[in-house]
Amino acid sequence: MLRTGNLNTAIKGVRKAQQIRELIAEVEARLSGLGQQTAEFDRWKAWASSLADSIDIRLWPIDNIQEWLMEFASTNDKRD
Repeated sequence: MLRTGNLNTAIKGVRKAQQIRELIAEVEARLSGLGQQTAEFDRWKAWASSLADSIDIRLWPIDNIQEWLMEFASTNDKRD
């Protein structure tokens, strides 16, 4: 189940990253509409964006993606 688990984790990461980005956009739109965008928001946005990027396999460095792919090649169980 290692390969299936890794694949599911990657899919969940992509989905969670998208949810984080949507939340950032919604909060930013709300604050901007009220003229309330602050340094605190900017710090939170940078942190949340960094978190989203770190769990989104589509944005990983190529070396990390290749390492992740090697985990699939390391097992001979074709059912997993």
